[in-house]
Amino acid sequence: MRTLWLGLVCVAVMLVGSAVRAEDEPRQARIDIDGTENGIDVQEVSQSEGGSTNNAEWLNDKKDQRRVYGFEASNTEWKKAEFTFKTNKDGTVRMCVMGPWFDQGGGKIKTIWMLYDDISVDGATLKNGDFEGGMDGWSTYGEDNPAKVVTEPVHGGKNAVKVWHNSPVQQDITVKANQPVKVTFWFKAVE
Repeated sequence: MRTLWLGLVCVAVMLVGSAVRAEDEPRQARIDIDGTENGIDVQEVSQSEGGSTNNAEWLNDKKDQRRVYGFEASNTEWKKAEFTFKTNKDGTVRMCVMGPWFDQGGGKIKTIWMLYDDISVDGATLKNGDFEGGMDGWSTYGEDNPAKVVTEPVHGGKNAVKVWHNSPVQQDITVKANQPVKVTFWFKAVE
């Protein structure tokens, strides 16, 4: 009887421990606007409620050239978010659509998948934001587990894109100095 009791306690501890670890993992949609290639500063104008934004502090003297936007995701439903930015000069910035960065320890980054669909941009031109054309207009890079277009679950149409931090999709967009650019998108964490 005592062995059974100890076994049940061990199972309960493992279940509680795994639930706590899962809650500690960030479930955050992340889109970066990167002007580093052309020396363009990216400035925040606004973002939807519940979002966060900051400069890319790890870039030191170029930190103002990359803006990071994050929004808490759900793994049960699609959410809509938007943010608006402007730049200090005309040129091209790169929009990087990815998942959260989560260090598991020892420098290993955990793969946390995110889905995106129906990305639109006002104030600039974005190609194939609904991914109905597959990866047309988008590029990707990454490690094992590359980003890919999926047919389910989707928010609208037939396709969405599945990404994680180390395998984002990205697209260059042309911007004008001090002209607001509004990005709207739908996102969902993958279970």
